[in-house]
Amino acid sequence: MEPTLSSSVVIVLVQLHKRKRGKPAGSFGKLFTFILAKFPAEADQELINALFKDPSYGNKINVIKLIEQKAERDEAFRAQLLKLFNRVIQTAGGNKIIKGRKGAAAKDASKKKAAPKKKNPAKEVIKKIFEKNEIAGRPGRRQLPITRFGRPGDTGLIRSAPGIGGGREGSAPSNKTAIKPGKPTVGKIAVPGKYCAPKKTAHAEKVICHTRAHMDKMVLLKLPTDVTITLSRQELTAIKGKLSVIGSGLVSVARPLTICIRPVLNMRVKGKAVVTADPPTPQKNVSVTFQVIPTQFGECRVAIDVWQDQVPVCKLELFPQCVAKKTNTRRTRAAVSTGSPTTFPGPANQLRITERQEGRNCFYDYELQFPGIKILKRFTSSPITINRADYVNNLYTEIENLWTTAAGNAKQFDHELRNFGAGLFSDLFPNEMQEILFKYAKGITSIQVISIEPYIPWELVLVKKPGNQHKWLAADKYLGELGLTRWLFGWWPAEVLVVRHGRARYVIPEYQDPAFQLPGAPDEKAYLEKAFDAKPVAPDPLAVDKLIRKSGSFDLLHFCCHGAADTNNISHSKLMLQERKKGKTFLPTFLTQTSVEQCGTISKDDNRPIIVLNACQTGRLGAGLIRYSGFANAFLQAGAGAFIGCLWSVEDNAAVTFITTMYDGLKDGKTLAEATLTARKAARKNKDASWISYVVYGNPFARLK
Repeated sequence: MEPTLSSSVVIVLVQLHKRKRGKPAGSFGKLFTFILAKFPAEADQELINALFKDPSYGNKINVIKLIEQKAERDEAFRAQLLKLFNRVIQTAGGNKIIKGRKGAAAKDASKKKAAPKKKNPAKEVIKKIFEKNEIAGRPGRRQLPITRFGRPGDTGLIRSAPGIGGGREGSAPSNKTAIKPGKPTVGKIAVPGKYCAPKKTAHAEKVICHTRAHMDKMVLLKLPTDVTITLSRQELTAIKGKLSVIGSGLVSVARPLTICIRPVLNMRVKGKAVVTADPPTPQKNVSVTFQVIPTQFGECRVAIDVWQDQVPVCKLELFPQCVAKKTNTRRTRAAVSTGSPTTFPGPANQLRITERQEGRNCFYDYELQFPGIKILKRFTSSPITINRADYVNNLYTEIENLWTTAAGNAKQFDHELRNFGAGLFSDLFPNEMQEILFKYAKGITSIQVISIEPYIPWELVLVKKPGNQHKWLAADKYLGELGLTRWLFGWWPAEVLVVRHGRARYVIPEYQDPAFQLPGAPDEKAYLEKAFDAKPVAPDPLAVDKLIRKSGSFDLLHFCCHGAADTNNISHSKLMLQERKKGKTFLPTFLTQTSVEQCGTISKDDNRPIIVLNACQTGRLGAGLIRYSGFANAFLQAGAGAFIGCLWSVEDNAAVTFITTMYDGLKDGKTLAEATLTARKAARKNKDASWISYVVYGNPFARLK
């Protein structure tokens, strides 16, 4: 979606600077001079000069941060920056107003042949930017965020929009309007009846949509209070005396918007929580009012999400204070984030999961959307009162111990694993949601789970017939068998995955201690060298750290090693690299999740690498000091386009089978969801249930090119 003012300014500056290699002039020159004059410090000048010498992603981010931080502190600077930027756009678009002359002189002038217009370099560049939709983020493009990539759980930081919405409300169709069976495809459901494919629309104009949310700063316990959302084509300002927050995003004028309100902390919604509306016009704003009820004293939190075509446009958050009596002494705050530049080529089945806290109780709010059969329903879990981190850690331990106690009996192992999955299904999902999932599971070949929830292994949830059953049915399916891919709030999955010749790297230690040796590692190494011409990286922490700190140094980074993670202590997740010999003992060395978090940006030139950690427990997430953490989160926030890891310990033979089959599927032109589904089936044939332990983050429609 649409970037912010600072990122738009940087994009235009870089593009026009390439064309105007001499002294900048006109409106562009004024903008250029203004930026240089406002940052006289030597360090700031070095950042700006570095941008023009090498307009890499990292240099762009540095200048965007510089501009954004000053704009937040200095309203006059922001206003003047916006004014100069608009002049550049107006000049490029030829929107100058020329007043005509009255009388005969004007008629004579109209008869004269107009002189040919000279091409305006600024116009040509900006026209190309908007035609290619570079700012909006078409395939292969990455939007430039205002500040560093935010992480789920951050407050007051700019990050990608989580939330709900993405379509019109609806319900399950009757048997008369059911869908005829057809060949299962990504994003569609093949169930009995007639299928009506969504109508393809011509390219529609995209415009900036400004969004403002406001409410009272102080709210009273258990009394309804209004939250008003305004959408406009014009810039909006904060409302005096109210808790206000303003954001923006790029929207198509031809497609409806979905506006959702989502209680996050000590809040409940009264009445409707989702409204569908047409985008605002230049003459008319759109205004929507929701009502919320505070449930606990202290800080509350409510999120407002604007979606279009299942993709977030903008997210706003308000943090009012619930008090016994309204005063002006308590501090309140707000947060905003821009939307995602990702687009989908067709309808996507989505399960959006958000966490809501009320006092000591935690709830999961679900929004289930199957566009192919017009299902969009919202559900809420029963209150969760236990420590989820402890519960999931114990679950993983039991699964890992099961294989040992089953003594290699795959049938017995699978039976027990189904018990775990069935328990998760019954405990997490309400009855109506269970019925919908079970009814349509047979035809689902792709489902995207979008979540900020860090604990539950959603792949393991077994979709079964609601209620108790005496025996397992053929229709029972794990969510992992439905082509599940994840999308972690706070990052943007790549639409295209690219692995260029000679740009693949692998880290495969040759363990000297026999207890750590991996028999399948040589086969994995040989496959990577043959399939991608992959080159080895020394399995040493310093060598790997140096590699990931150099932006754009690889398109694929594959690890085959041992890993360890504890959901209760996720910040200490680590990958075991080559041992070091000390006397007669071997001391292991590790790459930690913290090292990855601090590495900066791993992408460059708009290509976002694939990260594969074929190591135990590396796909787990958990709560860090101030945010959710884990290898998946760390690599995705660093700019990875897709991430594959494991939730629990895996068998060596199944590990090789899954990952090589997945690579083959991508090389054969399958989407990420299709390749994942194929790989799970192949690994399952090895009679090892670790096939369901793999977690895949990415765009379900992404293909390898």
